[in-house]
Amino acid sequence: LPDFVSVSPWHSPRSTVQTDLALSTKLTSCRAVDARNWPRGDSTEQEEQAETEVVGRLLSMSAPQLTEIYSVFDGAFGEQGPGSRTAGRLLTMLAKRKRPDIAEGLVRWMNARSAEVNLHHYNMLLSAYAKASKWVDAI
Repeated sequence: LPDFVSVSPWHSPRSTVQTDLALSTKLTSCRAVDARNWPRGDSTEQEEQAETEVVGRLLSMSAPQLTEIYSVFDGAFGEQGPGSRTAGRLLTMLAKRKRPDIAEGLVRWMNARSAEVNLHHYNMLLSAYAKASKWVDAI
């Protein structure tokens, strides 16, 4: 038997070899997927400009209240809220600027509008708290 075939007391050497060969055939017949060719959902220049404007408006407020944050997002995205990727980009921008208060406002606003909030968004929110050295507040 080849070195890569292990013989266990529960399988005969023949069944192990057949299983390994079948698995090997399946793996080589699968088409390789290259993640670099996946569509990334890159934003357009207009979307990036709109996101930058929204973040700029929020950052111009020294200590925005939740109602002020909501009104900015309502004006920019309407009742349906931003798409998942747009929200992710906004959260990343807010984390880089160390504004977890506004990032939390975005997540709360999205929850209030029944917009999609997923694990990635919550991780980005935690990252915003960590970058602002306010990880205790995240708990």
